[in-house]
Amino acid sequence: MASRPNSTACNEVGNIKMRSPLQARNLVRQSSAISRAKQLAQAYADEAKNVLEQLPQSEVRDALEVFVERIVGRKN
Repeated sequence: MASRPNSTACNEVGNIKMRSPLQARNLVRQSSAISRAKQLAQAYADEAKNVLEQLPQSEVRDALEVFVERIVGRKN
């Protein structure tokens, strides 16, 4: 049976020892990861909209366009 990790132990991520989820969250916020992820999501959304424009106009196409906008525009 596998042993459970000690709750007081540190997890290492790269060369950084994580002592808490709060510390991990703060490191992510201080990095450019969130901004880069948003830029990548927007690039995929733009590509999806370009593909959708090639489809005939329909309710389904309209719904997919709204879906793309809502996914990229959401805050959480």
